[in-house]
Amino acid sequence: MVSMLGPGQPVVDSDEDDRPILTDWALRDVGAWTKLVVSVALGVALGAVNLTAVGAPGMLRIPAFLAALILCAQGPVDIGEYQREKEATMVAERAALKEWEDRQEVLQSRLTVLGKDESGVVQPLQHRLAAKSAVEATDSKTEAETRSLHEQAKKQEAEARVRAGAVADSRGGLLTVAILAIWLGLATLNYPASPPLLLWLSLVASFLLFVSVWGGLQKRPA
Repeated sequence: MVSMLGPGQPVVDSDEDDRPILTDWALRDVGAWTKLVVSVALGVALGAVNLTAVGAPGMLRIPAFLAALILCAQGPVDIGEYQREKEATMVAERAALKEWEDRQEVLQSRLTVLGKDESGVVQPLQHRLAAKSAVEATDSKTEAETRSLHEQAKKQEAEARVRAGAVADSRGGLLTVAILAIWLGLATLNYPASPPLLLWLSLVASFLLFVSVWGGLQKRPA
């Protein structure tokens, strides 16, 4: 964009707003690893309590045992999927940043050439700014939007490849986990005389499994 300080003195705004933005992974890393710890800890606790609940009915202990196994296995699967998605996104963002830096170097070299006249004498500031305006005018708004859409498409394609290859996105697996979550939730309601700790852990596990299934359905490609 070009603004005017005075008559015949164009000033080109900085092109920093066109710089690709890199994702901040700090908070996302904390959330992913917290999810891993909670999932594995809940699975281990549910499995241990289920083994000691000798007097509990089998219709509650069986889904609780299966849920404990799934929770212990789902934690490492989720963190692995997160790491693959993170790596793919970082590669796409680095490529976009490298492309932007290359464009800046080309622009700077063209400005250096235009900043001198044929005799090699540096032109006044007013002429150099006018030359810079003429150079940047060639990079139209349509081209900038095209590059932005291209970068976004590459990032979405990388994320889609990660999600498409994930086991958690399989329809059969999601359906199985959903049935188990419903079974475990209904069992906690049908057998209120069971050990309280087993009931509470089973209820929490049922809720987390159902949330996991719902999240997997939301991420599935249309």
